[in-house]
Amino acid sequence: MSIWTVCSVIWRMISISVSNGWLYLAEVPDLFSRMVIGWAMDKRMKAGLVCDALQMALWRRRMRKGVIVHSDRGSQYCSKLYQALLANMT
Repeated sequence: MSIWTVCSVIWRMISISVSNGWLYLAEVPDLFSRMVIGWAMDKRMKAGLVCDALQMALWRRRMRKGVIVHSDRGSQYCSKLYQALLANMT
């Protein structure tokens, strides 16, 4: 079984100024390949943003088991929605 990792030390939450406010971009990198394997954009920085990015990463890597996910203590990562997504990975 190969293991790939997702690490929030490199997780980037980027704020992009647009004409009518802000756009937030969440990126999920694969530490082994250093490629961005998941991303999501939204006008709000809520839990759904990081969940969508992680779900894309899992889908692109064919939802492998044995994934190691690290995150900071931001409210998005502590949310029930994100925690439920992590619980479904095991």
